[in-house]
Amino acid sequence: AGQDHAEVSQDLAAGIQTHDVLKVQIAIEFPEYDQLFGPSTISPTAIASQLAPDEVLLLFVTSDDDNGRGVASSTIMGQTRETIMSGGTLTRTELEALATRLRCQAALTDPNCASRVAGTRGSFALGGAEGGARGAPPFDLALAHQAYQALLAPMEPILKGKSRLIIVPDPSLVSVPFHTLVRSAPTPETTLRTADWLIRDVTLFVAVSYTYLTLPTTPYV
Repeated sequence: AGQDHAEVSQDLAAGIQTHDVLKVQIAIEFPEYDQLFGPSTISPTAIASQLAPDEVLLLFVTSDDDNGRGVASSTIMGQTRETIMSGGTLTRTELEALATRLRCQAALTDPNCASRVAGTRGSFALGGAEGGARGAPPFDLALAHQAYQALLAPMEPILKGKSRLIIVPDPSLVSVPFHTLVRSAPTPETTLRTADWLIRDVTLFVAVSYTYLTLPTTPYV
């Protein structure tokens, strides 16, 4: 059986994102060759010029392909005004599952989360204190920390000292509520009030593509 329209659209969008990453890698490693592409290619230097001193850009490309390495993984690329780095993380399938679990934990209402104990209502729905809406389980801080470990921990060296984080997710990660990530592993005594939320120290923005950095007004979400 062939792929349905949603699967084809996701594969196409992921391919575009992969192409974006490859363009940046070529510009870094082979700057002379990069000039053959003409002005349509956005160089790392051009991206850096659009970033404020306290900003870091993270670009995600998920994959289930091992690319001949024997171990499948996805790629994260990070850039500041000063430096560029890349890191690996979980496969697309693993990240999609993680994204769904975290979204359903936090969702106010989401029909795709109806299999959960509290139906479509997540832990942050109104109607309760620490546990959220009546019948909803407490927010899973350990899951939020697991998501941080997968999505941002590999890039901690480039995140150090930065207070503004621009995230460019690929289609597998667009549903991730990045604002719910928790940096430190919670203990049994950790509450929502005392958790080490990422947003305590970092302002988060989500962008459709890194190419939007070149627009006069960047459409962050």
